[in-house]
Amino acid sequence: MCTTVDPFAALGGGTCHEGGWLPPGMAITITGTFTVLDAEDGLWVIEDEHGTIYTSPTALSPDDMIDGAVVTVQGLTLPATGAEGVVALEILLIEVHQ
Repeated sequence: MCTTVDPFAALGGGTCHEGGWLPPGMAITITGTFTVLDAEDGLWVIEDEHGTIYTSPTALSPDDMIDGAVVTVQGLTLPATGAEGVVALEILLIEVHQ
C-alpha cells in the first residue's frame, strides 16, 4: 500500500506496487497464484506473496488459465483502476509453473 499521493495522476494514474508508485507503462515481473474467476468470460486474477492482486484486459489462451497454478508474468503497468490493492497489467509473457 502506498502512503503518498499518486505522483502520476496527471498521466492517467500510476500503479502502487510494493509500497511505491510506478508510472503507466513500467515493465514489471511478478510471480503469484493464478485464480480463474469466470472462465467463460476470461476473468482472472493473480495474487502475489504480498497479497497484491493483479488483473489484465489481455486475453489469455485457455492453456494459460489454470486455476491454482503458480505463474510468472512480465507486463506493463496500466493507469490506476481505482481499486486499492489491484494492479492492472498489459501481459507481455506468462509462464505457468507445473
